[in-house]
Amino acid sequence: MISVVLYIIAGFVLFTILWLANKAIQSAVAAEKIHPAFQRVFPVAEFLLWFLYLLWALRGIFSHWHFYNILMYAVIIAIIIGIGWFIAKDFIAGIVLKSEVPFKTGQYIGFLQTSGILKNLGYRSLEIETDVGQRIKIPYSRLTGEVITCQPNPDGVKGYETIITLQKNLKNEDVYELIVKRAMLLPWTIPVKKPTVKLLDNENEPEKRYLVKYFAVNPRHAERISQHIKEYFKKLDDKK
Repeated sequence: MISVVLYIIAGFVLFTILWLANKAIQSAVAAEKIHPAFQRVFPVAEFLLWFLYLLWALRGIFSHWHFYNILMYAVIIAIIIGIGWFIAKDFIAGIVLKSEVPFKTGQYIGFLQTSGILKNLGYRSLEIETDVGQRIKIPYSRLTGEVITCQPNPDGVKGYETIITLQKNLKNEDVYELIVKRAMLLPWTIPVKKPTVKLLDNENEPEKRYLVKYFAVNPRHAERISQHIKEYFKKLDDKK
């Protein structure tokens, strides 16, 4: 009985140390004191430590039992099967989803009370960029059985227009490049269609107006794009 209590205490100590280490690594990564790779490697190290602890505890508690070897083999096999299923379930779910849903990078999709632009289709997860610019990776297994809405193809998006006024003396080529870059960097812009820019006034005018045509999924996103571009060029004018 005493030995069992000691193993439980040891497990609690290990849990506390790993919890503190995880918090310390998260803080250090957030403060850019260490490389983010530490945060990705830590779960693997944590698993190995718990695996070694489990083998050590089982050996200490059940080593005198006749079925000890069978128990150890059963535990190891169960862990291997669990790891295999953890990896395979997302891979298999991804194959099924990709065969049922016509995913394309750059399209707007929604599911699990989340929506955004599809940025990447991996083997075990997909990555989207939300309306606020946050990138989220979602395992395919989480999407199984969920209602998924997606823009069928890039040609289904609507074009919107906005007019930008610029007083700063810049070359038209530079203005075009700035507008296109700013628009394409925004999370609400459909990246599969490049914005177009047209000068509305004479090149020699002190104040020039540019007609910008861009593409978005809905009017709400279009308004955000227009507002952001106008604010950017207003700040640019204020610096002169």
